Amino acid sequence: MLASNTYMSSKHKTISSVIKQRSLGLSHPARAAREISTCVAPNCTLYNVVVPPDAYLVRFSPDGQYLLAITADSLAIRVYAFRDSVDLIDSLANQTAFSQCFRLVYEKTMPKGARSYRLERRFCIFTGDSSHMLLVSEHKRDNVDQHQDIGDIWHCQDYKFYLVNVETGGICDTLIFDADYLELLENVCASLFNDLLAIVSLGHEYITGFRLHVRK
Repeated sequence: MLASNTYMSSKHKTISSVIKQRSLGLSHPARAAREISTCVAPNCTLYNVVVPPDAYLVRFSPDGQYLLAITADSLAIRVYAFRDSVDLIDSLANQTAFSQCFRLVYEKTMPKGARSYRLERRFCIFTGDSSHMLLVSEHKRDNVDQHQDIGDIWHCQDYKFYLVNVETGGICDTLIFDADYLELLENVCASLFNDLLAIVSLGHEYITGFRLHVRK
């Protein structure tokens, strides 16, 4: 282990520097040394990889098999499958690395009905077995104020949750929250534990619980 004074200050950290530090085995001065089995360093890192310009990459499924993306217009989802048999990864070019490592499984447009619902790209929850994912779309009301008062119900918006089959893109069920306010950023408003889903409403100040019954 190298001396702890080689660790970079947190205010100067970037994703690139963190990856390099991890590959070199550097650690924070206040952090105890970890076993090598719990800290696996990547053997290959590609920088500035060209990704699809018309989509926003959201996150991987827990098993690492699928990658979720939302189109730039926030109307459809794309699911990519990771090609785990990629050969000669060290020779991949930045321009072609994404297409060589991932293949498009499907693109699915989410139904929006009579209202102009848009998918929230900062919200996504996968089930523990990676078989389903919970997405949400949002309909902004005309009278929404950016500096909204939580106590004013007329400043709330409409939300529609989708339970989606990861492999097929089929919608298993939907939940609708009208005239409400939910904190969607980084899934703050929702929690999934096994088959129990809890959603926190800031607009109405209550917690709603659901039990997921997923058919195998």
